[in-house]
Amino acid sequence: MRDVGPEMFCPCASHKSKCELLCGGPENGLAYLYNVRWSRRKLISQLWKNSVEVEGTIRKRLTPAGWLSLGIALVGLLASVGSILVSVNIKKNAQLQAQAEAAQKLALQGQESRWRSETSSMLKLAKDDIEKNLGNTIAGFQDSQERFNSTQAQIISSKQSVL
Repeated sequence: MRDVGPEMFCPCASHKSKCELLCGGPENGLAYLYNVRWSRRKLISQLWKNSVEVEGTIRKRLTPAGWLSLGIALVGLLASVGSILVSVNIKKNAQLQAQAEAAQKLALQGQESRWRSETSSMLKLAKDDIEKNLGNTIAGFQDSQERFNSTQAQIISSKQSVL
């Protein structure tokens, strides 16, 4: 079994003089925190009880620290799954929004096309009515002018016959 010590966390701890120059010695910093030598078996024994009799059978059971580690791992797993679900939801919402914008743009183009054709037909009708009214007005003025001229001619001829 391999012991865990400052050498694992301080790359220069095996050369004491070099370690003292670079990081102040293996007793300083992170190396000091890991100065206690733990074996792999001791670490695992903190998470699992070796042999516990459960209902007539011998099984390994989680210690409180093991349950805590398992809970933390499950929370991390759920958080990553939740993150993926949120990411998928965001992408789906973006697609739906893009589709809605495209549909709205298409509807606006259709509405604008209908408005243009309706406006064009209304303007054409208005133009035709104006042209008809102008034609009638001109014909009315011409008729009035002709009647005035004929009346003037009659007056002049009657004055000449009276004289």
